[in-house]
Amino acid sequence: MLKQSLSRLSLSAVMAAGIVGASVTAFADDLSGTYSKYYESIYASEMCRNTQIDPAGWKKLADYIDNKVNHEIGAGDRLTLIETAKTDARKLKDSKGCSHQMVQDLLKVYDSELANL
Repeated sequence: MLKQSLSRLSLSAVMAAGIVGASVTAFADDLSGTYSKYYESIYASEMCRNTQIDPAGWKKLADYIDNKVNHEIGAGDRLTLIETAKTDARKLKDSKGCSHQMVQDLLKVYDSELANL
């Protein structure tokens, strides 16, 4: 009887750990998606509108985006996400053009949250 109870308890613990692990992974993916979307919007604005951002402006943008993800993304991951966002924005612009709805959605993010920083 005790052995069966321990087995059920162990199974419950493993399931709970799996659920927590999946939640943490989903949370990290959500943060990465948010982070990437902001940077894609910046690069879309640079490419489609010829937006010029000086070093002080980049600092404000980076601080804002880091705050949006609660500083949960490490430096190495940030760099990877930024470079991927740059590539994704360029590919989207090159394949669909600046007037495409996906690009326009990115530009709306830039306009509504980042342009006035």
